Amino acid sequence: MSKQPKPRSGGADRNGTKPKKARAASRLLPDESPNVLEDVKHVIGDDSERWLDTPHWWLGARTPRSVVGTDLEGDLRNLLWHIRAGIPT
Repeated sequence: MSKQPKPRSGGADRNGTKPKKARAASRLLPDESPNVLEDVKHVIGDDSERWLDTPHWWLGARTPRSVVGTDLEGDLRNLLWHIRAGIPT
């Protein structure tokens, strides 16, 4: 059973490596919305409101909602891409 990495400041994983920045808003994938909250609802579904308020290690223990509209929104888009692709986060 694998352990989930401990949250680190700045979005770094347990090895101190930060996830790669996601695509800039001008380079969205065809199925991505300019409004990241729409993408959250599409990817997460009925539980999206609770998910938005739950801290995530990928975002440096911040909540997804708290990074919307900040420089870390790209990390949120990258996290959603991983979830959509079925890659463990």
